[in-house]
Parts: sequence; structure tokens; C-alpha cells
Amino acid sequence: MEEFVPTEFAAFEEAPAYVRFTVTITNGTGQPFDPSTTFVTVSSGGAEASAVFDEGLEGAPLTPVLPGESVSWMEGFAVTDPADLVCQVTPSFDHLGELFVGGL
Repeated sequence: MEEFVPTEFAAFEEAPAYVRFTVTITNGTGQPFDPSTTFVTVSSGGAEASAVFDEGLEGAPLTPVLPGESVSWMEGFAVTDPADLVCQVTPSFDHLGELFVGGL
């Protein structure tokens, strides 16, 4: 996880800080998994953070992940306090999300 500055071409809401991090999904099932169904949310300083879409921050890939394989991509968010972050990653509507708590 790191702070970054959105480019002039980014789609984002103004915020005190911007963070980006890598999401990795490993397919532990016997069927191909569609990573585009993954939903990532972040809160910061008690407020919901908004996603940043920028160069290298286009969201989850569309290609299915085969059983036993992994895929990674970058996510970016406009945050209130980069030292106070709660992130939830939910792989699909059929799976429970995982919470990650921390910050820079």
C-alpha cells in the first residue's frame, strides 16, 4: 500500500490523500473464477472512501482465473486519513468478504 498522486486523466473525488494497493485473488475452487465480480470497498477516518480510476487502476481483470491460479491488480481510493483504513474485499456475491485493517 502506498500514497500516490492521481494523474490529470484520472476520475476521482477530491480528498486529503490517495492510496493504492494490490489485490490478489487465488482460485481455490475446481471451476474458473470471474475476477470482475470482485467488489472492493474502503473506509478511512470513519468515512466511506471513493474509488480512483487512473492509469494502472482500471479495476479487476475480465479473464477468468483457472483453478489453482492467481490474479493480481491495483485498486486506488481517495481517503480521509491514510493512517486509518478499513478495506473489504468480496470476491463475488457467493463469497464472504475479508476485512483488512491498517494504514500507512
